[in-house]
Amino acid sequence: MRHPRLTLLLTMAALLATARALAAAEPAPAATFTPTKDRLSEAARQALVKAPLEEMLGGHVAEGAADFEDLLTKRGGGRGDHSLAIGDTLSAMGVGLYTGATDAGLEDLRRKSLTYLARAVPALKAAFGEGHPEVALALTDYVTAALQIDPENPAPEVEAAAEEAYRIRLAALGAKNVETVEALATLGQIRGLESRVKGDPARVAAAAAMVSQAARLGAAIPRFRPVEYGRLYLTLARIYVVNGQIDRAMEAFALAEAAFQSPNPQESAVRGVFLIETLTLATDMEAKGFKAQATLLRERYSKEMGGLIAGLSAQPPAASASPK
Repeated sequence: MRHPRLTLLLTMAALLATARALAAAEPAPAATFTPTKDRLSEAARQALVKAPLEEMLGGHVAEGAADFEDLLTKRGGGRGDHSLAIGDTLSAMGVGLYTGATDAGLEDLRRKSLTYLARAVPALKAAFGEGHPEVALALTDYVTAALQIDPENPAPEVEAAAEEAYRIRLAALGAKNVETVEALATLGQIRGLESRVKGDPARVAAAAAMVSQAARLGAAIPRFRPVEYGRLYLTLARIYVVNGQIDRAMEAFALAEAAFQSPNPQESAVRGVFLIETLTLATDMEAKGFKAQATLLRERYSKEMGGLIAGLSAQPPAASASPK
């Protein structure tokens, strides 16, 4: 059984902690970009869209959407959908709507958030240029939300956005960069879905090679934490499982298991990511008929998972995540 809210809590706690740890470790990018002056802070952008966002989440969808379009017109200053102000406002609305709709269980509005996230991309391209990392960030926001909504069969434009984000980051930031590695892994994850592979072993191999490369590149980044590339090996294991290659899946899982048991002490949230993903992998194994391997994973980690859930149940609920 999956635990979506717990997965969200633990995953975001772990990734935020990782992002802070990696901030000082990131090597210099392959290209440099001039910071944008007079750009609103993220908090200011969120405040800007608060009123129409609350209208939509409160059930007044048409009114909130219309008010937001009026806001865009004012923010654009007559420049249409191609300005930094427009791009930032669309992005803030998309992220806010996705987060709020996820919390409220409003699936229609979660899907509507994708339209705002997608519209932000051309505006930011016009503002920064096609190959700027800010464009890759906007593409990644869209892909992340879309994969949460349709994880098994995302639309073709989602794969195209993931590929574009990877190309931009590779050219602008270089291969040995955390964001580039994550973009490569995401692209491999999408291409390794059963809905994309369609039984073609060559497609499985190609997708697996991308995720394996991402894990190897991540391991070569100075101070890149083992749990980060361990998480990529879990992605690799799932690609093999859903495509019926259980022996290779167990090999990939062993690499993930070793990474998550590195000598560095792991906070409970990071360990929780591994445990939840492991039990989810076991569910996928069982669904594909690999009951012996699923039982093995459950027996090995269910007791530890139960203790983690008991500990977390005593803590106050955490704010849920956005694509950012």
